[in-house]
Amino acid sequence: QEYMDAVRQKPGEFKMGGTGSAQEDQILTVQLEQAFGVKFTYLPLSGGGQVCANLVGKQVDSTVNNPSECVGHWKAGRVRPLAVLYNQRIDLPDWKDIPTMKDATGKDVSYLMLRGIFAPPGIPKEAEEYYINLLRSVTQSSDWQKYIDDNALKGQFMTGPPFLKWLEEANALHRDLMTKGGLLSPISKR
Repeated sequence: QEYMDAVRQKPGEFKMGGTGSAQEDQILTVQLEQAFGVKFTYLPLSGGGQVCANLVGKQVDSTVNNPSECVGHWKAGRVRPLAVLYNQRIDLPDWKDIPTMKDATGKDVSYLMLRGIFAPPGIPKEAEEYYINLLRSVTQSSDWQKYIDDNALKGQFMTGPPFLKWLEEANALHRDLMTKGGLLSPISKR
């Protein structure tokens, strides 16, 4: 809350580093601006490692990195996580004490990044079922769970109507935030 209060006092002076332009990190920045009535100067960088290096080097004041992208610097005491942008804490030993945004500020700001696999239209039903079963078995493996835990990710397997519903809701959220943030061209607003 203290950080957002400081940003509110100096609109545009605090730099938010993120990966690329008009993608998740900038969209998340718009989401924070909308929720807290603040204004950041967004600095697009080439990847999560560069974003974190810029935070450590004080070229930016904050980031909205994926948890694993800055964990080495956090454990070394060079950066400090302020809040999780999800409605639940990360249920892992190293992460469990980091508050959600709602816990830290009273504002329920939540975002879940898409990690999905898509097939071309018209894929044969047998092939679709094969890949769904293959991917389901991968996500149930101990190697997958280790990957999820090591990177503090939220693993969730969805297919069919539930996945389509989630995609539609995520698309609506992205379009809304991108419109509010001026990130959509007139052609892409159609």
